[in-house]
Amino acid sequence: MELGELHFQLERSTSREGRIFVSTGAGRRLFRIDLTRLGSAIESEIEDHPVEGESGFSAIIKSATKELLLLQKAEAFLMRRSVKARDAYDIHLLNEIGAVLSLNLRAHLQDTILGNEIASETISDRIDRIGVNLCRLELKPILPPSIYSVLEEAQFEPLINALRHLYKEWL
Repeated sequence: MELGELHFQLERSTSREGRIFVSTGAGRRLFRIDLTRLGSAIESEIEDHPVEGESGFSAIIKSATKELLLLQKAEAFLMRRSVKARDAYDIHLLNEIGAVLSLNLRAHLQDTILGNEIASETISDRIDRIGVNLCRLELKPILPPSIYSVLEEAQFEPLINALRHLYKEWL
């Protein structure tokens, strides 16, 4: 994302979990990584990544596929108390790198929508809240100027279009 040098700070660590904060060189926290042995995931949507350590130690790191991340972001966009432009940007970014919900993952999203009785009007209203002011407030401080300026020039329509495309069958 062309954010420059990133800093990683371990907040706490136990034998079962840890939390890493990722910050810019200027100290602004960008996001948190939660490390745990427990969690909910769809087994078919977990990838293995072999990693070699400096001391010859090797490990297999498991991570969610970009498609599972898209499902999680889709659910977060609908379930948060307040609408977050960052969720809309993440959905747009995941689309840009080729993430598409399979029939199985769409069924999971359908379950979330039906189980929480989220009406099409509610989804439309949340998408409509992704406006210029919210995007400026939340995205300008964290995105590189080259990425942010393109989105702002387009009045953040790429984000709105990504949301409309993702939720099209529920609108």
